Amino acid sequence: MLLLAASLTTPALGDWEELEPVPDDFKVGAGAAITYGDGKIWGLFPTPDSEETYIAYYVLTQGRWYLPDSPCVATEILENTAITWQWLEGGVLFIAGIEGDDYDMLYWHVQSSGAWNEVEIEDFNLGPGASIAYRPNPDLAPLYPIPGWLYCLAGGSREFWRYTIPTALEDQTVDGIHPGEGAVIADKTPNFIWPEVSGASQYRLLVAGNVNFGACQVDIYTAATSYQATSALGNGDHYWKVGAWSDLGGWTWSDVHSFELQAGWTRLADIPTTVNDGGALVYAKRPEFGERLYAFVGGDTTCFYRYGISAGSWQADLSSGRQRTGSALATHSTDIRIYALLGEHSERHWHYRVTYPFGWRSGVSLLPDSLGPGASLAFDPVGRCLYLIVGEDSNGNPRNDFYRIAAPGDYDEDGEGGGGQARSSRPTAGWARLVPAAGTVTVEYSLDAPAEVKATVTDAAGRVVATLCAGRQPRGAHRVTWNAEVAGYRVSAGVYFVLIDAGTAQARFKVVVR
Repeated sequence: MLLLAASLTTPALGDWEELEPVPDDFKVGAGAAITYGDGKIWGLFPTPDSEETYIAYYVLTQGRWYLPDSPCVATEILENTAITWQWLEGGVLFIAGIEGDDYDMLYWHVQSSGAWNEVEIEDFNLGPGASIAYRPNPDLAPLYPIPGWLYCLAGGSREFWRYTIPTALEDQTVDGIHPGEGAVIADKTPNFIWPEVSGASQYRLLVAGNVNFGACQVDIYTAATSYQATSALGNGDHYWKVGAWSDLGGWTWSDVHSFELQAGWTRLADIPTTVNDGGALVYAKRPEFGERLYAFVGGDTTCFYRYGISAGSWQADLSSGRQRTGSALATHSTDIRIYALLGEHSERHWHYRVTYPFGWRSGVSLLPDSLGPGASLAFDPVGRCLYLIVGEDSNGNPRNDFYRIAAPGDYDEDGEGGGGQARSSRPTAGWARLVPAAGTVTVEYSLDAPAEVKATVTDAAGRVVATLCAGRQPRGAHRVTWNAEVAGYRVSAGVYFVLIDAGTAQARFKVVVR
């Protein structure tokens, strides 16, 4: 049986909508930040009342905040914080910040397992305006188990760094060994795995920086067919082989295997202007220009820079308004816009178009409240909405209010500036509705102009279970129907969501299958 619930429609363009606030146990003030990941808005909240720093997440399809099983990031108030989301390998939340007075730290939370990891940043110090952005590895494979890189504006300086991310997954053997022949890895203490040799009573593992195995970094004997290195290896090429001992035949040695280690932090070209409060960094990839990073430097400047990853250099882009405390940037890697807050004393959010016609535009509506330390912005690329926390007020009081606004579609220009006239092809309010029907879900919707439309069904965890339509549709009335089946089989009982995405507008409908 299908029970139809109320629609969860994206707000009309230009209207801020107040959502369920951040839980009262947390304080949205200095150091707070949000980011989008896997159908959720993830929040980082240093909380003075408990002298600890926590994370929580807001499930977009449910409109509610939740805590992970282990929400505590650190038993200190983190300062000079930054946050980003790794979307490969099931999702990983990265957080940078200063713990106590002396420890610059990088933390990561693996969504699939709930596990926390951390490493001290020893190569540089985090300062005001520190920011991190994730770049995915398009060549991720068992012989290249690096899910991507973190890029970091250190803050309080011009320093710019890159961190090679080790895999969060279990080691994958190739031809029975790990690291595989010719592999590139980021784990400084790799787990060596090799095949069992019949009749062998023990093994000897040798690891060296040269093929002659002089001055071995690892030289151990074991009865197992694996060994977890206990001392960190250095970056560069490494060679390894395994000897198998048999009482009848003595030592038999394997072929020599090689791998390259690319781990830790690498300093890149300095950004031209010192980063201060209001600094921000985002990653973008477009066929027109390849891979880039875009940055605010804050500090009441108007400097807006782009970093060409292939060129390895910074260039000045079109200046923004003045970037003060509470400034932020948000985008999806392939979106044509970068969305921005300009911090204290700003009245509207902004967006910068990275493809022609280039330029800055402001949102039409006023921000729902003033911005302060801890203000942050996140962009949901599926529902095409911006999510906002406003941070502290002018008296230093935290504010847990949480807001949403629809982002413009590919052809919308929802504000002023840039020399163009505002226009919109967004469907009018009430453009999609549920149609009661026995045993099925039917959604009718009307398009004011031709549009690319995709209709999907997701479960309560945000996983897509069915695609009802995908493609360009003409102006006029349309409908999609779902019979609660996938590949001819009835889905399990539970809560599902039907999403109609027309690019410039989205509508969500909750469905209960019993």
